[in-house]
Amino acid sequence: MYRVIRLNVLFLAVFSGLFGCVSTSITAEKFVAISAPIEQLAIYVVEAKFVQPIEGLDLNSAGVNGNVDVQKFFPHLARRLPLIFSFNGIESKSVLSAPAKKFSTNYEYVLSLIPQRASWNSRGDTGLDVYSQITNARTHVKIWGGKISLETVGTGKYDEKVADVFAIKLLTRLRDDGIIKLRGADVQMPPSANAQL
Repeated sequence: MYRVIRLNVLFLAVFSGLFGCVSTSITAEKFVAISAPIEQLAIYVVEAKFVQPIEGLDLNSAGVNGNVDVQKFFPHLARRLPLIFSFNGIESKSVLSAPAKKFSTNYEYVLSLIPQRASWNSRGDTGLDVYSQITNARTHVKIWGGKISLETVGTGKYDEKVADVFAIKLLTRLRDDGIIKLRGADVQMPPSANAQL
């Protein structure tokens, strides 16, 4: 019996290592109260670059890998977030932009996503922290802010599926913090997205 359990655990470990995964966690804080849940969001996805040493690692390791990850992952965020947000009752449009470009919107609230920190180790595992904040576009008052941390294990990649998980976790946290109200009790995925998960 013990041997069977050990073999199953070993199989799962090998399976996870071969196919890789990306874990996602979020920490956040609400700064000011709003009179009603937000129903529209402009999503500003900022493709900033890591240029300084990060936590003692030179740019040749963490920064270079972080920049590659941002370049691959942020277009997925720009495509998937408005789709999933809108499907759940939060009308959304997104812009993928360099940090220097100005962003204008008719929406009252803006969700900004900015790469904050990258990590890398010799096994090839990487980490990426994305700072997210919601501000009032007219008054520039910060409503909510959070850090979404992603970590690859094995051959995990920052792909479209990870962008969908990112959207689910973000929407769930925004609901829990009273920033938005979902159309249903929980986050729902568009039918086309469910087929890919």
